[in-house]
Amino acid sequence: MTKIGIVITGRVNSSRLPGKIMRKLTAMTVDRGIRTFTALEILLYNLQRQKDYEIVMALPVDPINDIMAEIANDFHVKVYRGEDESPLHRLHQAAVKNGFDHVVRITCDDILIDAVEMCKQIKYHL
Repeated sequence: MTKIGIVITGRVNSSRLPGKIMRKLTAMTVDRGIRTFTALEILLYNLQRQKDYEIVMALPVDPINDIMAEIANDFHVKVYRGEDESPLHRLHQAAVKNGFDHVVRITCDDILIDAVEMCKQIKYHL
């Protein structure tokens, strides 16, 4: 059976807008109402609307990213910690470690991802 995983890559120290993934945004959810979330929480909430595929967050080992790992743990998302300077290597190693045959790569700042549409695209790809 083919194993498909969603791997989220990102880091706190973005060069163009440091800390953007931890920025607070006001959003409304079906089950939590209107409240303030970090951008990362919005992304994970949107991705967890789908139940078909495992989600792994691939983060650099730099301790500044520990806060992202804590949020991922709050959402019961696995975390892989790897090479600081190469998101591609982190993505690959997270996929290998989790036995994924196919990977959907999502960046941490893609907070408006539509999980339902993503699942349709995965099925079409397969």
